[in-house]
Amino acid sequence: MIANCHTEINKIRKDTKFTIALAGNPNVGKSTIFNEMTGLGAVTANYPGKTVALNIGSAVYQGIPFGIIDLPGTYSLGSISEDQFVARREILEKHAEVVVVIVDATNLERNLYMVLQLIDLGYPLVVACNLMDLAAKQNVCIDTNKLGELLGVPVVPVIATQGEGIDELIQTCIDLISGKLKIEPKLSQYGRDILTQIEELSEVIRNNIQEMPYALSSRALSILLLEEDDEFLGYVRQDKNGEAVMKKAGEIYLEIEKTHGEKSAIRMARERHGYEGYLTDQVQEVGVCKISLADRLWRLTIEPVTGLPLLI
Repeated sequence: MIANCHTEINKIRKDTKFTIALAGNPNVGKSTIFNEMTGLGAVTANYPGKTVALNIGSAVYQGIPFGIIDLPGTYSLGSISEDQFVARREILEKHAEVVVVIVDATNLERNLYMVLQLIDLGYPLVVACNLMDLAAKQNVCIDTNKLGELLGVPVVPVIATQGEGIDELIQTCIDLISGKLKIEPKLSQYGRDILTQIEELSEVIRNNIQEMPYALSSRALSILLLEEDDEFLGYVRQDKNGEAVMKKAGEIYLEIEKTHGEKSAIRMARERHGYEGYLTDQVQEVGVCKISLADRLWRLTIEPVTGLPLLI
């Protein structure tokens, strides 16, 4: 039997200390990580008015009960498809205290788009870089520490199929929620002219919009408007002071089209994709991966031929 989504989420939030939302592209190992965390303690819940169902579960780590919401796999947080709508709605409505974005280490560039979107929205964020073992087999080496420095958010290497990195991932979420871990997300993913226009529109928003949708920052709303997001354009148009904001947004639309020869929404996506490529170039090396002594010893312990003698 499939339960009601909001009922189950409210129950989980009531019975646990915090909740994690698992987000990411399709086929990056979200379900494997969810299963590693929850075991059999999960239910499937229908999202109201949609055919999409969510997996919702709970677990205990070092005596701390927490909830997990497995969001639909999607490549971005638009609201075009039902999967995108549901993933985005759960994040915007803050049913989770932290969002864990799972990325595929073998295809990092394509997976970073959602990470950058969430940084723009300003949500507490941890990146789980999964499939590190497959990446190594393909001689693709990811410097997760450097990626974390460039993004300004924690990045945890994970091999979900072997349970490696799951405990560290949960602990990182706990440290972030408790305030023990401070993050400073980097906001430099756009060109100088776009950054200036984002700030100009943000100022107009601050001066005119009294109640921000979903408690977003003026910068986050500015970016959504420049992306020509229908939901948030509608919100601003209905606001009593929204006319001034829409006027400024319209002026920027014309500036961007004149400067770059394309619509604002396309330009914003293009610059974000470009930054994905830059990040990947900085942290990814293709060739013979350097494996630490600790990693080599660990791998020997899980191989059938060497594991048993080492155990003995």
